Amino acid sequence: MTQHITTEQILALTSRPDLIERLLALLDRIRIDEVSGDLEIRNGAASVILQTSGTVRVTGRRIVQDAERDIALTAAWIDLN
Repeated sequence: MTQHITTEQILALTSRPDLIERLLALLDRIRIDEVSGDLEIRNGAASVILQTSGTVRVTGRRIVQDAERDIALTAAWIDLN
């Protein structure tokens, strides 16, 4: 069973409340679906979802890939538009 702790309880445990506040802000952007186990990281209009099935979903207004060398795509089927 998941135990919830309040912000006040966490802040009382540390002498670095600024650090705890930043961690809590980060935790607000991370979700784990209790049924499927999928992990979602969200920031504004962008998100990455790691599904337990192995599917990775990257969503955003603009997605940019940078590489010093190759970008390799290996799949049974690659659908480009």
